[in-house]
Amino acid sequence: MRFSLRILLLALGLLITAATLPAWATPQIPDNLIYAGKQYRIISHPSPLESYFGPDHPRPKFQMNTTANRRGYVAYWEIAQGTLLLKHIRARVETGLVGLDYLFPGNKGRVAATWFTGEIRVTDEKLFRHAPQWLMIITLKGGKVTKTEVIDAKNTAGRGSVSGH
Repeated sequence: MRFSLRILLLALGLLITAATLPAWATPQIPDNLIYAGKQYRIISHPSPLESYFGPDHPRPKFQMNTTANRRGYVAYWEIAQGTLLLKHIRARVETGLVGLDYLFPGNKGRVAATWFTGEIRVTDEKLFRHAPQWLMIITLKGGKVTKTEVIDAKNTAGRGSVSGH
């Protein structure tokens, strides 16, 4: 009885110690966004594509080929005329590499992301080398831009709207 109590206490101690250690995670490869002629990295999670998946559109079994891409794909987006468009995806499934036509068969070109309502946070900084100095928050409803705001990370009181769509 005494021996099992020691093991239980040891296990509990190890569990508490492990829970208090900082979590180390591999930075994830971001989706990309072209907006107003500039390329940005989407730093908000989950990807806007994740909200497409559900009962009517089951999420494919994307293959993770690196711990830097747990979701199994990288999406390429564009905002044109105030609408979020999915331009391309690069993904791997059991049978090999797939693109946009895998999710949207028969579709030619970009797909309007009418399923997405929420915020997308972007920056153009190289995320793996240093922290972003600013970020842009793009608010969308039904895939349409409703607000765009830039926040300076050095001066968070310096919030300013760059567009009021």
